[in-house]
Amino acid sequence: MSKKLGPLLLQTGILNQQELEDSLEQARRRNKSLWDILIDEKRVSEEALAETFSKWLKLPRLRLATAPPEPEAIKTIREDLARRHLVVPVRVDGKSLVLAMANPTDFEAMQDVQFAAGLNVRPVVASRTEILDALDEQYAPEQKMEDFLANVSEAGDFRIVAAEKEEVDLDKMDSRSAAELPPVVKMCNLVIHDAIRTQASDIHIEPALNSVQVRLRVDGVLRDY
Repeated sequence: MSKKLGPLLLQTGILNQQELEDSLEQARRRNKSLWDILIDEKRVSEEALAETFSKWLKLPRLRLATAPPEPEAIKTIREDLARRHLVVPVRVDGKSLVLAMANPTDFEAMQDVQFAAGLNVRPVVASRTEILDALDEQYAPEQKMEDFLANVSEAGDFRIVAAEKEEVDLDKMDSRSAAELPPVVKMCNLVIHDAIRTQASDIHIEPALNSVQVRLRVDGVLRDY
């Protein structure tokens, strides 16, 4: 990986020869990749790397905050694989998977994702922070709901009532089928559960351009959720 990244950094002027040699030596001593050393020690800004990759590798620069991943794409690989390689599946396009990568020179990451997803990988570039934020948004709600479903029997008194007034006992629900609900449904269930747990009188959902703020009114006071 450093065989491709090093010359690219020199060619673009992000590092000079001495800085590159120092970084490579540090990476060797610490048994890390050149990319990890550059990011961890902030020798190069994430944004500078992303723009460099996009320009010199001729790959699209994707802003994940304004182009969030599609749910079907997220399902193609596990969270541990995505976090290990700092990648986010963005969308499935025919037999190809559009993959946002913090380090698109990482051929091993592309191979692993391609094998796991069974799809050809088409890389796009995003910064590490953008990818970490997207991973938290896309995968963390899944885990929180799975944890909730696993532990809900301890509450004993929590029920979901359907529109037809038919009562659903979560103690008897198939947790696997519940876990397969769309992410938006899981999040709504989680917000409602936490509102009941905290004895909130109101749930306020306030949409913005690229985000949604949820607040619960507890004891007459609106609190950020």
